[in-house]
Amino acid sequence: MPKTWQQTKSEMTRTGILEAAVTCFYELGYANTTTENIARKAGVSRGAMLHHFPTRFELIKAAVEHLNQQRLAMFAEEESRIQRGAEHSRIEEGIDAYWRQLNTPAFVVFQELKVAARTDKELKAVLAPALKAFSKAWYEAVQ
Repeated sequence: MPKTWQQTKSEMTRTGILEAAVTCFYELGYANTTTENIARKAGVSRGAMLHHFPTRFELIKAAVEHLNQQRLAMFAEEESRIQRGAEHSRIEEGIDAYWRQLNTPAFVVFQELKVAARTDKELKAVLAPALKAFSKAWYEAVQ
């Protein structure tokens, strides 16, 4: 059954909020990001944001999952590029791919979250599955 306009709009709003959260983490840092900052950046009311994410924890958890999906997609794209590349060795291609990822907002935000998780138990619990998924993807790629 095709999605209704309302379902599509709801998904777009949710994604916009998650993108705004990641942008706020990048621009303001995790510690300085508030739900008000995120709602403003997303261009939604606080009520609309609360409809999608009733608690700050749910928003942070969804934003970490969203960010990790972006990181995994970038990693898969880089791995695909390495597989196709014939100019350099696989090691050189891997180093170049890692360097490209180091220079993305997604990497910066993820590192920011890892540092914040050192003293934030809830964030640490949310990050653990993301770190595991990324490590698994990396391990499988280098086999």
